[in-house]
Amino acid sequence: MYTNEIKMIMKSFTQYKDFMPLCDEENKIRIDEKDNIMIKDYYGTMIVLELMNGDLFSEEEIKQYFVDVKEKLLGIKKNTIVYYFGMFIFDSDPPIEKVKIIEDNQVDKVAGNKYLRSMVVDLEKQSVVSYLNAKRDKFCVKEHLERYFDEYKKIDTSTPSFEEIVEKKRMESNVEFKSKDSIITYILIALNLFIFVIMGIYSWETGIDYNKLLFEFGSKENTSIIQGQYWRFITPMFLHANIMHVALNCYTLYLIGKLSERIFGKAKFITIYFIAGILGNIFSFAFNSNPGVGASGAIFGLFGAVLFKCIEKPALFKSGLGPNILGAILINLFYGFSKSGIDNFAHLGGLIGGFTVAGIFNESRKRLLYFNRYIYVLLALIITASTVWWGFNNTQSKTIRLAMQLEQDYKAQNWKAVESNSKEILASNPDKNMKTYVLKSIINADIFLMKYDDAVNYSKNLIELDPKDGHYCLGIVYYNAKKLDLAKEEMLKAKSLGANYDNVDTILKSIK
Repeated sequence: MYTNEIKMIMKSFTQYKDFMPLCDEENKIRIDEKDNIMIKDYYGTMIVLELMNGDLFSEEEIKQYFVDVKEKLLGIKKNTIVYYFGMFIFDSDPPIEKVKIIEDNQVDKVAGNKYLRSMVVDLEKQSVVSYLNAKRDKFCVKEHLERYFDEYKKIDTSTPSFEEIVEKKRMESNVEFKSKDSIITYILIALNLFIFVIMGIYSWETGIDYNKLLFEFGSKENTSIIQGQYWRFITPMFLHANIMHVALNCYTLYLIGKLSERIFGKAKFITIYFIAGILGNIFSFAFNSNPGVGASGAIFGLFGAVLFKCIEKPALFKSGLGPNILGAILINLFYGFSKSGIDNFAHLGGLIGGFTVAGIFNESRKRLLYFNRYIYVLLALIITASTVWWGFNNTQSKTIRLAMQLEQDYKAQNWKAVESNSKEILASNPDKNMKTYVLKSIINADIFLMKYDDAVNYSKNLIELDPKDGHYCLGIVYYNAKKLDLAKEEMLKAKSLGANYDNVDTILKSIK
């Protein structure tokens, strides 16, 4: 009775709680009549079940069991968290003397983060008695045994077999490393550092501002992309703003890059890295008007790819890798959205890109919709196409195109077109820099069109953004409108604020 029953109990622990039995040298499941051990890695915590035939253990052997287990736990590495469950299983009526020994030796916490739990199981009465002093068993071992007697035991358990369940669990947890080393990761780190150092030296020797160099070398800059410089979707992932930026990205790439390169292999790894980086810059172009640089979009893509692998291999997620990856993603996204100057849209785009490409590369044999490669191909095309379309057709991009046309009309002195385009741009509520530029353009256009009242109103709006140039422009408007006293007053205000245009003194002298 015992051997058959214990096999069913172990099978239920594997099927429903992901515990794995120890196997022999031929990798076959070993069911011992006296003592069996099962192990589970639960988010980095080791849980051990030892199922013992209490009828075959003498009182002295039970006492020695507790001595041996405590020594075993103390010999495990200090930082490893271990919960050890000792189950003494009796066919019927556990002897009082043995139960007393088990109860007396229950210590809960052996040392540090090593715990010992004991319980007695009566197969005939289908009862479980736990000698756990803690308020609850967070791993629900006792609850599972009770549920086994109440439910699982009554279910037809002939199929699948214990061996088939174990093999399935192994397949779910087995991750075949496609690469033995992480050479591509090291090359990418070296390349990022090399480019940063070379640009820094060049900036220092030539006196060229480093931020200007970033633009020249290919930072993500929306106006330039709209003008056709599409290579700016690629180059930003090799550029970094400062030493802290490059150091943090290289360190993160070192951590996640080594793992993901070994999991996916070199070819898939570099494909994920570049596609995620490009999609990250596309997202930044579509949703962020500020210039951007950095490898973080590509790095987030690696996080997304490993997260998909954890979904593909559930046991890998439960081993602790999944929660760690998910936690790192959420913390970084939260930090990025709570701080200014961080291009979180590049991070989000890279994350989506990496997850999607990993979906295209997935090797799961499960016939589930979310493991269908073609779904991810379609998803990648839809996300990329829609984001690119939005990037070139959103309000910000329309404003940039209008500003480009405005510049051409201004050079051609087509003042009516300047006025018309300026009004359209101002109606789109542009950022401060764009609004300042457009206000100066429309003020000048209205002067030539002799719409002085409009020019006065625009000049007053400009004063709120740029007092010095605002008062200067208002002085020019009044001067052309022959309101010389007001012109003199505005010019003096502009001069006091630091305006040093050549015609300021000329206008003031002509008014005198």
